[in-house]
Amino acid sequence: MQDEPMIVEISDEFVTLPQLLKAIGAIQTGGQVKALLEMERIAVDGELEYRKRRKIYPGMTVQLQNDDGTVDTYLIQAEASGDA
Repeated sequence: MQDEPMIVEISDEFVTLPQLLKAIGAIQTGGQVKALLEMERIAVDGELEYRKRRKIYPGMTVQLQNDDGTVDTYLIQAEASGDA
């Protein structure tokens, strides 16, 4: 398990779980998320996730168990706006 979560910035109010998993390279097609959910390899905010269309908002954490048993943690953040 990694020490620090990886930051994932999103530009919309939320992303769906398949969109997030595609963005981080965990899946290539949306249909692949079903297998990960059935194998209980995805947790959102520390709880196992079973919903394919789960909405992921800034401030949430998503954990993904890899084939080797390690767990990657992703912290979702709102994309920083260019307004300063």
